[in-house]
Amino acid sequence: MTDSNPTVPYSLNNPVPARRGSISPRLVKCGKASCPCAHDPDARHGPYISFTHAVSGRTQSRFLSEEEAVVVRRQIERGQQFHNEVDAFWKLCEQAADKELDALKAASSEAAKKGGSKRRSRRSSRPPPSRKSKRS
Repeated sequence: MTDSNPTVPYSLNNPVPARRGSISPRLVKCGKASCPCAHDPDARHGPYISFTHAVSGRTQSRFLSEEEAVVVRRQIERGQQFHNEVDAFWKLCEQAADKELDALKAASSEAAKKGGSKRRSRRSSRPPPSRKSKRS
């Protein structure tokens, strides 16, 4: 997903219009008590095109014109494509990480078979005691 990869049509440095969310038709009540839509679900107004998405953990919706809906659908498709590509990239990263761990494990087991380098006992920083006789 870098500029050096010709199969990716964008880079993280140059964002393209993309969205999360969904578009759906909605039938709505107008709120007038005398309107038939207040009592009969088949008499509701619409269908209106609604764009719904999450913002800070809350769902927000807004109505779109036909022209806006075409653009937002394209942006949602682009966002889904980007999400799928990021997921695929994560899988490749995790596979590379697993290979790195496997190589490390193989190297340490190979060293153990050969006897490996054993830890030497640590010497203290003070000099060894002199070997003089106590009978002087």
